[in-house]
Amino acid sequence: MATAPAVLLKWGSVPCPAPASEKDYPMKSVLCLALLLALPATAAETARPAKIQTGRMSTVQLLATGRAAQGAPDGMRFLVLVTPTPGTTGALTVKETRDFLIDGKSYRERSQTELGKPIEPASVLDSAEGFFAKQPRARRLAPENIDGAHIMSVSIGGAGLQAGAAGQVNVSVGFNKEVESFTFPFTVPPAPAAKKP
Repeated sequence: MATAPAVLLKWGSVPCPAPASEKDYPMKSVLCLALLLALPATAAETARPAKIQTGRMSTVQLLATGRAAQGAPDGMRFLVLVTPTPGTTGALTVKETRDFLIDGKSYRERSQTELGKPIEPASVLDSAEGFFAKQPRARRLAPENIDGAHIMSVSIGGAGLQAGAAGQVNVSVGFNKEVESFTFPFTVPPAPAAKKP
């Protein structure tokens, strides 16, 4: 029986050695298959959270982020869509979002240190239909079906932000006095151009 050459087959990023003999074939094939199947799990564990996340009670989507001063030198605004999962009923429950992280550090704490005073966030809740009736240009951001969905707009003002900085915001929402937490990554967008007089 001839010995097969020791060729490395690249499938994804897992090198799979060619079997040395027909007898080795099933075992090496199983080993390579196991390594390949482990790749998606590893990638999913290290991947950043998506802009759409589904929990037990709701699907939450970070629709948009933008700069918003909210009575301070700078800040961020987050537009979030909350849709109850099938079978979820009752009143929307929200734990107010009061902070976010920039490069892993509290923006609220840095702002209070730099500005010498706390800046209170502003949150607005509305039905998705009601919100988009008032803001029709924003409707393109949401999925087609918004039945039973809610919009949460959160503005957090504070110290100056650097465009391109990595951020993370946590949103805690649910129904019937119970909430789940959803964490979304974002990148600080450029500051809006100053309006000409």
